[in-house]
Amino acid sequence: MASRRIKGEAFYTRGAACTSGPSRADGTDVAPDRERTYPVSMPLLVLYDGACGLCTGSAAWLARHDRRGALLFSPLASPEAAPYRSAAFTAGDTTRPDTLVVVERAGDREVVRVRADAVASALRALGPPWSLAGLALGAAPRRLADAAYRAVARRRSSKP
Repeated sequence: MASRRIKGEAFYTRGAACTSGPSRADGTDVAPDRERTYPVSMPLLVLYDGACGLCTGSAAWLARHDRRGALLFSPLASPEAAPYRSAAFTAGDTTRPDTLVVVERAGDREVVRVRADAVASALRALGPPWSLAGLALGAAPRRLADAAYRAVARRRSSKP
């Protein structure tokens, strides 16, 4: 399989880093007009903390396994993430994001998912076999899954 390139601040796949706006896993840019119209087949937008090693590594892992082109990636610090940035912080603490954010767009509707729900959604979008893990995570009690997510998030490294 050929190496896939991902563009965007702090994107790392197969050792390459790029510095432009959001893109598909195959390296093609997302046209600004397409972002606003939200076509039915719009990929999920995965927003992650680019200053976090675990978060950046997780985004790179998702990109490597996204053979269907179902995910777009952008760091939370990017201008494209501005409308969704508040979802990444715990209420009252805006010093450091504490969750992955996944935005699902269908027609003119948007669903913003955070914590374990965001991870489950991204895994389901990858297709088999990873979608099975996403289904299992989505079936777990949300309070339990989010508690596990928060426990990992508290111990993550701030270095990429």
